[in-house]
Amino acid sequence: MELNRRSLLAAIGAGTAAALTGCGTGTGTSAAGSADGPAEGEITLLTPIYEGAKGKKLLEGDILGGFRKKYPDVKVNVDYTTYDQLNEKITTGLAGGLLPDVLMMGVGWIPPFAAKGAIAELPEKLAETHDYEKRVLEPSRHDGKLYALPVVLDTRIVVYRKDHFAEAGIRKTPANWSELRAVAKQLTTKGRVGFDPFSINLRQCWETFLFANGGQLFSADGKKPLFTDARGVESLQFFKDLVADGSADYSRKTDTGAPSNVQTGQGSMMMTTSALWV
Repeated sequence: MELNRRSLLAAIGAGTAAALTGCGTGTGTSAAGSADGPAEGEITLLTPIYEGAKGKKLLEGDILGGFRKKYPDVKVNVDYTTYDQLNEKITTGLAGGLLPDVLMMGVGWIPPFAAKGAIAELPEKLAETHDYEKRVLEPSRHDGKLYALPVVLDTRIVVYRKDHFAEAGIRKTPANWSELRAVAKQLTTKGRVGFDPFSINLRQCWETFLFANGGQLFSADGKKPLFTDARGVESLQFFKDLVADGSADYSRKTDTGAPSNVQTGQGSMMMTTSALWV
């Protein structure tokens, strides 16, 4: 597997693109409504981001604080969840006909919910008021129509400890999977793991390797799963081989929000997100 421009763009596309979308009727047709009246009443927002006390302060204090000043007659009720529970909450709401007014969801979620009429089409002018890259807006569309707006974009990347590399006499970063596996095994020493693929969402980590390996999740029409082909199996096997080598250890995974193994020195390389820079 060589990382070229195409696979890099695919990997970037696998990052979490949290999108803000309005809810539809859930009956197969979008809710049209009218925007001509005054902004007043209550709306509900379901979000899997803005975790913890800091996230809540950012959303309800800074972001919604400005919104309330502009629209004092609108009350926003926030329902916090996680990505692991988000799909269950949305599907349960669909079944009961009680979806929130505004949903935040990840990349790849928009087309299937739009196809079911669960979310409402948005005016194209909303996308035009911001300087979005065309590629970033693509996951927010279905059949050429806009159903969401991106609010957060991050990427999946491999980071490494320069001091561990220098100590082991490794002078260059791995250029392919074989080199990555060999370097990981070499760095597995002194009670640390050479590579940690488990301390972020495992599905997203595997997807990144799948895309970099030239694979896809689904066919262009979304009807045929492609992730079970040889490229998908190879990507999963890569993780199993790391575990077999002793270079990776699922029991050493860190919890969300805790210092990572690379930060604490308990790991030499890891798959993480661009949020680590913060």
